[in-house]
Amino acid sequence: MYVEGTGTDLTHETFTFRYQNTEFELIGYDAVNQMRSTGDYDNKSINYSTGNVERTVGNIAQSKDVVSKTRLPVGDQPNLSSINLTEGFMPPEDES
Repeated sequence: MYVEGTGTDLTHETFTFRYQNTEFELIGYDAVNQMRSTGDYDNKSINYSTGNVERTVGNIAQSKDVVSKTRLPVGDQPNLSSINLTEGFMPPEDES
């Protein structure tokens, strides 16, 4: 019996920090998630400086992406000391 590993998706996250207000504040977050078995992808880009969120979903075999743009809820801006990367970063849900 052949059993394939459970890692069916690929995820890549990028964090961009800027030293301001006496600490390193998160100003950008990008996450790219692709399902290897289906080719579906879900990309999220957050600009914390402007509050803009852009999400792109689609499939690598199709040329039609669905792009949605929303805004972050007003709140505290994450900084380097408030992010625990060992537990995984969860950006706030954007306002629809």
